[in-house]
Amino acid sequence: MENKAQKKGWTSLSPAQFQESFAIVSANAQRHFDCAELLSAAAHHQNGIAHLILGSEELVKSLWCLLMSRKVELKKLPWFTKLFYNHKVRHDLLKDFFTIYLFFFNSSLPKRKNSDGFLKTIGMFLGRSFAAYGNYRWWEGADEMKQRAFYVDFADGFLDPATITSADYSNAFSYVKLFRNDLKQIISKIESSSDKQLEDLVSDLQIFELDRLRQEAYKAAKDLKKSKNGGSKAGS
Repeated sequence: MENKAQKKGWTSLSPAQFQESFAIVSANAQRHFDCAELLSAAAHHQNGIAHLILGSEELVKSLWCLLMSRKVELKKLPWFTKLFYNHKVRHDLLKDFFTIYLFFFNSSLPKRKNSDGFLKTIGMFLGRSFAAYGNYRWWEGADEMKQRAFYVDFADGFLDPATITSADYSNAFSYVKLFRNDLKQIISKIESSSDKQLEDLVSDLQIFELDRLRQEAYKAAKDLKKSKNGGSKAGS
């Protein structure tokens, strides 16, 4: 019987291979963005939006490939492997950066010293896109928008992707363009950093604290929503 060699996966890659994968994934992200423009120009705005979001998710993956190429031990994170095989993990990670930033930056919430580094560093690079609440809200619904762009559904009537307009595409393009430009700044900073500078950057970004920060942000968002709903009921 022929022995089949076990296929290697993402977790087995060397730093040099992750550097190679960074270039490959970045190029694939660019292909998605190119497809988005072509599709929108052909009046297929729904599929254009889907490719904008797919390209953004690939950019998230490329960032983690770059960090691994610089020997940042992301394998310690429990969802590391899923990052490469599950688009929802990449999308949630993208969306949750907005959640963390907005709810810890919100002046109405108590300041937390253990999130200061994250805020300072993210704010330095991503101030334009992350500070806008409307941007956060758009990315929160972006995965649902992508599904809506791909499939016809029925809920008290047909949900037809064809109803997505050029205005919807322009709106999506503006959010994705900000994200792409801002992520480019972070990638450039990582590429130009010395090992010590990168160590400080990773510490400031609190990459290994992301799960804790995400849970705290979820709770903050839930409590804020509950307090607003409570206030509305009291005023009615």
